[in-house]
Amino acid sequence: MINKKVSLASLSSLHDNSLVINLSDVEERMRRMIREDTLRNESQRFLSQYYTTSRPFIWVGYGGLSPKADSLVDYLSVLDSIGLSKEAFRVKQISDDINRFRNLEFEGKNNTITKVLARLEYNLSRALLNYCKGQRYGFVSPNKLLNHFEVKDSDSLHVSYHHLSDISNTHPTDSFFLAVISSVKGNKFVSTLQSMSPSSALYKRLQKELLSTGRGSYRNEIILNMEKCRWFRMEKIEEEAKHILVNIPSQMLYAYDKKRDSLVTMRIGCGSLATKTPLLGSKIYRMDINPVWIIPQSIVDKEISRHAGNVKYFEARRYYVCKRSSFQRVNLSSVTASMLQSGKYAVVQEGGKDNALGRIIFRFYNNFSVYLHDTAS
Repeated sequence: MINKKVSLASLSSLHDNSLVINLSDVEERMRRMIREDTLRNESQRFLSQYYTTSRPFIWVGYGGLSPKADSLVDYLSVLDSIGLSKEAFRVKQISDDINRFRNLEFEGKNNTITKVLARLEYNLSRALLNYCKGQRYGFVSPNKLLNHFEVKDSDSLHVSYHHLSDISNTHPTDSFFLAVISSVKGNKFVSTLQSMSPSSALYKRLQKELLSTGRGSYRNEIILNMEKCRWFRMEKIEEEAKHILVNIPSQMLYAYDKKRDSLVTMRIGCGSLATKTPLLGSKIYRMDINPVWIIPQSIVDKEISRHAGNVKYFEARRYYVCKRSSFQRVNLSSVTASMLQSGKYAVVQEGGKDNALGRIIFRFYNNFSVYLHDTAS
């Protein structure tokens, strides 16, 4: 039956000011949280741009709080299993605010409905994008970290660093973040979260080892190597029929052939503390027999240029000098130190016996003139 005596005025006694939502106030509160957040990375930059351009809310709407929030909290609750801090993702605050929202417990000036909604919307988005960005690309940028780690030269105006990393595809794009946000509204949210985690056999072994390891330096080493798996996306490398892994700390090389189910291991030498071998990933495109050695400019400057004009020094080591622009050889008796230090001339060692690169070299593209090669000894 319809009660015709009921009116909006008769329901006024049910009105509760503490439950009134002003979306403009929520947006302003979120902007303040973004400004006060000390975390600075690609996901924070994207979130700042997203919310300051009045984009639609991701988690909060007229239907209340998205149930996808619970799925995200489930993922975040086991962050310690991959060596991450739940505090950094504000897991407890998110869980507490979800309970406050669903139980309508908005008590105290710090837990008004406006502040709770703003915290939920921002903290859930912050946690989601940082988790997905970190699991897919790494929580730390290898190039930013390792290429600003060791000072090469400095003065009162300028500091230059040795470059120790050349890892590609370590930065997410805006389209990546937008796709992650879209998954919250769709039906593939959980599969999206699952796809972010590395799936390589190495990563899974490291994760298993982490779960059985207590505190200490060994645990930190495992966490670091799990991060390297994120940088290199080892599962893509493991899918290749043939691939090579060079382990710099152990000075070992592992060559895999999946079709033959074979593994070849060998000892290797790498850079010293003064000339560290960088981290990189590349593809071998050719091998040379009896390669010539184009001597790096740093070695020319420090060791060879002072012998300019000493023909016997160059001939004994089977060195020749040529123009870099044309590879035209220069008479050794006319070579000067200033010529060699100018960078316009190359010092090259003939291939064959006693060549520093030995009898064979495997070449792959990189920005460090690094390759796998034999030695003269």
